[in-house]
Amino acid sequence: MKRLLYLLLIGIILGPIIFVAAAIETRPLVPLETAVSADDAQRARALFREFRALTEVVDGSREFKASESDLQSTMRFATRAVPSARGHAEIFGDTVSIAASLGLPANLWLNISADVGESKEGLFITWFRFGRFDIPPHLVVPIVRGVLNVVLGDDLGSIALSSVQDVRISDKTIQATVTLNRDQRKALAKSAKGTVREASGLASEELVRIYWMALHDATKSKLLPVSGSLTDYPVFAMRLAIDRAGSANGFEKEAEAALLALAIYCGHPKFQQLVGDVVPENLRKQKSGCTGTTLAERGDLRQHFTVSAGLHAASNAGTAFAIGEYKELLDAGKGGSGFSFDDIAADLSGIHFAEYFLNASPTTAENTLLRIHGEDAFFPTITDLPSFMSEQEFVERFGAVDSDAYKSMLSQIQNRIDRLPIYSGS
Repeated sequence: MKRLLYLLLIGIILGPIIFVAAAIETRPLVPLETAVSADDAQRARALFREFRALTEVVDGSREFKASESDLQSTMRFATRAVPSARGHAEIFGDTVSIAASLGLPANLWLNISADVGESKEGLFITWFRFGRFDIPPHLVVPIVRGVLNVVLGDDLGSIALSSVQDVRISDKTIQATVTLNRDQRKALAKSAKGTVREASGLASEELVRIYWMALHDATKSKLLPVSGSLTDYPVFAMRLAIDRAGSANGFEKEAEAALLALAIYCGHPKFQQLVGDVVPENLRKQKSGCTGTTLAERGDLRQHFTVSAGLHAASNAGTAFAIGEYKELLDAGKGGSGFSFDDIAADLSGIHFAEYFLNASPTTAENTLLRIHGEDAFFPTITDLPSFMSEQEFVERFGAVDSDAYKSMLSQIQNRIDRLPIYSGS
């Protein structure tokens, strides 16, 4: 009997692992699509707003609507941010077909595809395939519900799925009604953010708050300037990380917290939504002392640099760059300020700065800081870079973001960054 129980227990533990391993394939189901346009950026932003509206803390129902083009544009941007993940969606009559491919080590792929149909209540899966295996559709939603309940806790997975009602699909568009009360929306948003933070291993809000308060206090005591170049701020933050590196977190975790605090204090206060409630409540209405500083005499470049550095600390270079690129494509569209490679240079500089210090030892970091005597030590020349281009001008000069001309410009900018004093050792 005991032997049978042991075998059963082993089967329960190893069964899912063996199943997933058997489902892995050698080719992606979804081809790589990297070309994105200003129109893609506009559509992706519209869809992001649709999702964000669902999480607003209000009672009652909210309508969600997305066209086939909206879904495809958003998936293209997701691929720019995470190249190992690919997605595609098409709408055929009253069915939405979704496919995704996730890259694994050794050039292997996990492919998932599903068809979603119309329904008056809940999510209606009409077909589902996991790798090499077809899964009975009636099993998919319970499995998803169980996984979400484990991940989100407090039965929130069940609440989220049951909130989806009256799914309508027609004219290449999917619409649905999402019904949640105020407490449910608040709980779902809080749990989802917390889950993402824990999964990413992000520095705690308490640690980031230490650096934010240090920046705040240093500005108030006039140790840091409230105008002129940004230079003193990243130097101050990295030096504090070095001084604190003897703690249990080590230098990398301290540097990560410093970069996240910089993104909030010198980039945008809403960046703290990635980390938690960093800014003390009694200081949230106070203007940051860093807002008067600049890079290349521009406040927007300061924001590009610090937010990109923070995004890299929070995730990876691909995500940080994709978000910056997304913003530029939005600017190139109607009503925007235009696509600017000087903004892209600030994004790449922030990413490179973060990557360098996150991988440095305290000794290397200290020696590097001694070479910073001005912003030209970590920020490249940008005066000759094409900027403020309309969508038409960008397309005429560079085509798309996967063109040789575009890649060549990015390469030139990256070469300038690589030759900067703090990276070249000069």
